[in-house]
This record gives sequence, structure tokens and C-alpha cells, in this order.
Amino acid sequence: MKIGIFTPRALVPMHPRLAAFIEYFKENNISYDLIPTQKHLVYSRLNWISLFFFDNFSILKNRRKIADYDLILINDLKYLPIARYGKQQNKIVIYDTIDNNVFLRAYSLRKKIPLAGLFMEKIISHFSGKEIKYAFGCCNRIIVNSKALQEYFNKKADLLYYYSPFENKGAVNDCKKLPALLYLGEFSEEKGAKEILELREKLETELFIFGTVNSDTIRTAILNCPHIQHSGRIDHSLLTVKIRELFENYFLLGTSFIKSVHQSYVTQEANKDIDYLALGIPIIGNHRKPTEEKIMSGCGVFVENETDLKKLFSDEDFRKLLSGNCKDYYFRHYSKNIFRQGLDKIFGNYVK
Repeated sequence: MKIGIFTPRALVPMHPRLAAFIEYFKENNISYDLIPTQKHLVYSRLNWISLFFFDNFSILKNRRKIADYDLILINDLKYLPIARYGKQQNKIVIYDTIDNNVFLRAYSLRKKIPLAGLFMEKIISHFSGKEIKYAFGCCNRIIVNSKALQEYFNKKADLLYYYSPFENKGAVNDCKKLPALLYLGEFSEEKGAKEILELREKLETELFIFGTVNSDTIRTAILNCPHIQHSGRIDHSLLTVKIRELFENYFLLGTSFIKSVHQSYVTQEANKDIDYLALGIPIIGNHRKPTEEKIMSGCGVFVENETDLKKLFSDEDFRKLLSGNCKDYYFRHYSKNIFRQGLDKIFGNYVK
């Protein structure tokens, strides 16, 4: 059995979802190849045909490679149409998606081309129909990472939550230390960057950011504040070291303020939230449903709750309680063991 992983996800540093699959394949002696998307100065313009929802150039360029594999694993919507070539060659095809990418791409398209907003309802309907058609018509299994996506695929998808690479790394969030704020991931307006900067100023505390910053305005605000330290995107092994170093001096509080600017952001599970839980880091967040569920379960506080915010900074027992709740919640819902059991059920039918 040999698997071809057709993926547009980042390879350097590797996207954590992709890294989790590869780790599983290695541990089970399953042969695989990574087939990333490709770019060409001229031919990549073919992607305009599908308004960049699909990577038409990479699909045409790499479709012949399907013959080399027994199982095709497609990561993300961009590569999904290649599933039809897999079906034509009687290959096993599995589609793994972690976002409602139709809404995510539609939002990006509207930002780049404002006039596209006039046709957005039809665009979303068209490409959502395409995704459902390819997923149900050409794929043997569909894997998702949220209940919302499971509903989107009419409850016919396998739910496989992200597990955190920070799990069981021996790092301890010490409630006796001075509280400070942490942010993991892309630091943008849509992800609540301005609100986090305002929160830091209000609490008069330190803020540590690990992730990409593309906005010049936000970058300037970071550079002008001596209480904010920013590091660009780094792999999880180095990030683990950095967080351990912070734990020596601080009790970290995770910030999560994703805005509901489109349907995917409304419903998607945030990797940062799960990373915080695995590290025993309570969440300060908003009422976006996946984050709200964790806070309501005792894993953090809502940003508008002045009483609990003050308590986080004054009450060691409260910090200890929330930190313990985070780890308990993580291991009940998102652990590596649960993830591996899910993969066993999915791939066990095909991999010998």
C-alpha cells in the first residue's frame, strides 16, 4: 500500500494536521509521498477559471501521478477535483478538510475583488455544490475536524479533531507565576488582533505573539510597544521550547477572538484553542461557539467578564482550577490517542 498525499498545506513549517497524518503513517510503516501544489508564472492563471477555489494548474500537472498510488489522500478543497481522476482509476480516495473552505475562499475573493460581492450568494452556492459533488461522488471517505463540517456533509463524514503537538511535553503552566497573554497563529484583524492589543493595554501585562503579521498597522503597533514580543511562524518543536521558557516566568493566558466574518470562522475549531488546552493555558475569549463551549466548560473566561478577569490576576487557586480544567477537557475530546483511534478506523479498512 502506497499513499499519495495531494496537499496545498504548508510544508515548511509543516501544517500540524498534515504532520499528524505523516507521523501516523511512519509509525505504521505506511509508504507515502507528498505532492504539493505548484506555481507557474503563466499557467497558474488557469486557476482564475475556478476563481482560485480550485488549483486547476496543479491538478492538471499532477493528475498522472495518481497511477503510482493505491490510496489518494486529498488535503483541502483546492485539490479536491483531482478525486475524479482517482475514481476513474479505481483508487481509494479520502478527502480531509478542516475548514468550510467555500466560505473562506469566498471571503478572500470579496476582499480582493469587491464587485464579486454582488454575486457572492451564487458563487458560494456553485462551489459548495461542486465540493459536495466531488466529495460524495468521487471519494470513499470524508474526514472533518468539527461538528459543523460534519453537518455540512450531511453527517456522512468522519469527525477527527485536531490534536495538539504540545500534548504531554512536560511543560507546566505554574499558577504561582505572574500572568501574561499568549497568542498563537496568524495575528490579523479577522482573528481579533486589535481586541487583543486593547486587552493587553487594559490589563497592563505582557503579550507574546507567535505567528504571521501581515498588516502594517498591526505590525507598527507591536513594534511601538515594549510589552509585546513577536516571533514569526516557527515549527512546533521550536515553539515548544519558547513556551517552556515563558513558563519559567509567567502563567500564560491564551487569547482567542476570532471574528465571525464568514461561516467558516463562525463554526471552525481553532487550533490555537486546542493548543492552549493541551498546555493547561486558560482561554480569554469571545462568544464564537467553539470557543464559547470551552469557556463554558470551565476552561477560561469571557473577555467582558471583569470579575473573572481580575480574579485571574489575583487568585492563584482560580488560575490552578482553570488550568486543570483545560487539560482535563483536552484529554476528553482532543487527545492524540483519540486521533489515532480515529485514523485506525478510517485507514484500517484499506491499509494492510
